[in-house]
Amino acid sequence: MKIKKIFLSMLLMIVAICFCPTKVFATSTIERTTTLDVSKFIQDEENKEEGWSWNSTTNTLTLTNVNFNTGDNMSIVLPSDRDIHIVSNGNNKLISSKTVIYGKKDGPGFIIFGGNGLLELNSKKELPTIDANDLLFESGTVNAIGGSIITMQTIKVDGGYVKVDTSQVSDDGWTDGLYACGSIEISSGTVDIISNRVGIFATGTGHPNPTTGIKITGGNIDVSAKLYGMCSGNNTYKKDVYIETTGTIDFKDSSIGIALANGNLTIKKGNIILKEGNQLYVNSKSNTQGTVTIEKADYTKVNEAKSKVPADLSVYTDESVKALQGALAAVVEDKDVTEQIAVNGYATSIENAIVGLKYKSADYTKVNEAKAKVPSDLSIYTDESVNALKDALALVEDGKNITEQATVDGYADAINKAIEGLVKKPIIYKVIEGEGGTFVKKSGKDISIRIDHEYTENVKVEVDGKEVDKVHYKVTKGSTIITFDDMYLNTLAVGTHHVKVTFKDGYATTTLIIKEQTKDNNEKKDTISNNQEIVKAENKQEVKKVNTGDNTNIVGITLLLVGSLIVLIYLNKKKTA
Repeated sequence: MKIKKIFLSMLLMIVAICFCPTKVFATSTIERTTTLDVSKFIQDEENKEEGWSWNSTTNTLTLTNVNFNTGDNMSIVLPSDRDIHIVSNGNNKLISSKTVIYGKKDGPGFIIFGGNGLLELNSKKELPTIDANDLLFESGTVNAIGGSIITMQTIKVDGGYVKVDTSQVSDDGWTDGLYACGSIEISSGTVDIISNRVGIFATGTGHPNPTTGIKITGGNIDVSAKLYGMCSGNNTYKKDVYIETTGTIDFKDSSIGIALANGNLTIKKGNIILKEGNQLYVNSKSNTQGTVTIEKADYTKVNEAKSKVPADLSVYTDESVKALQGALAAVVEDKDVTEQIAVNGYATSIENAIVGLKYKSADYTKVNEAKAKVPSDLSIYTDESVNALKDALALVEDGKNITEQATVDGYADAINKAIEGLVKKPIIYKVIEGEGGTFVKKSGKDISIRIDHEYTENVKVEVDGKEVDKVHYKVTKGSTIITFDDMYLNTLAVGTHHVKVTFKDGYATTTLIIKEQTKDNNEKKDTISNNQEIVKAENKQEVKKVNTGDNTNIVGITLLLVGSLIVLIYLNKKKTA
């Protein structure tokens, strides 16, 4: 029972924790309203309630969900005699009517931004959001709203996400996006700028070195600026612009992408996007020595796509071939690298059109013609040959394309072959005369059978399963009459023999009875069943007519009838008496 109470108490505690306001567990609940002056720290410092800590060994300021609102005071002041790291965790917000983060100009150190959180900086007036000697953005997100991010020397973006919005600053304030006297270098990450004047500006003021003011070798850049997307140099100081990147530079609403105040422009590589009607670059009138070098676009992917076009397009549908030809015709040669995206688009269109090629359908004419030849009544053919035909028909698979024409033609060949192989069921013909005929050896008489089959000499005669040589029988008209000669009949053993006559479309069977010669047989030899008389047929051809009657049988029947009559009369009289 005690254990149950403990368990119940723990459960209620968990439920209570779940329903507590989330702010109870937030990293920082206290808003800081005064400047955090790190330049004065000589040892580790920390304020957990405000959410920040300083490590004097690594020179790292860690911000975790801080909330600074310092009014007319700077939010953070940093030394610049050494590199300082700012690590952002969670969501951090710094608001000031002056510069939000300020680095003293007393040394060559960089302020390095890192972490995986958000650092939002908001300068309420016209002053910069960040002002330092040198800046390096490595990771995390920095969102600067208000004035420019400026440096006396260098701004480097080597990762992370840097967003600057100066669109609400008046013309009297710091309205540029990224502003550096020395250079601005972007090698990775993402830069997103909305500027009320110049998006990325390397002036050269007081810092002629390095001579390359704007250097872009990677990352993705979006710039929407009222005046210029980028600008380098001034009337006094020369600064070049160098672009060689696999990333994308989108000048969005910037009417002029790059302005050369004093210096050269080199574009080796890059996916550059300009709105229709906007200019890629302009040269100032004073920049008479400035040069512009723009490499040709890379057509490697286009050529690779073209090489994949099938040599024989006749096997594809007209519609899909037309789409491919349209993609090929759309290619414009000799574009420069600023239009690399369009060139890559040519390759994509060609690749897609190749994938979209559809084969023409195979021709099933021969198959349909073969099917039309199939007899309507298959019941007259043997099961085996009909099944072979049905199998050939079942093999036909619709929807084959032209590359499978040989297979389709094979269907037709198989059907035709099966039709040719149809075997009719054999017809069993009747023996209409001479059924079970009897032959007496040494009688000198032949014996004939007449079969209900139209006359044909194309027959095969077998007795007891052995084929009879044609010299031992003859075939005559009158349907079909088979007459065995006595020479052959005398070779047969006494007894019953089975006869089979095979025609092209069927067969007939009967039996022959062979008897030995006896005295009684000899006396009646003119009346036995193998007697024949010559009759004239209607076509005046003489045929042998088999006389199947036996006179002795008539006398016997007559005597039997008379005897039966006498017995009936006797029985009737006896009954009357």
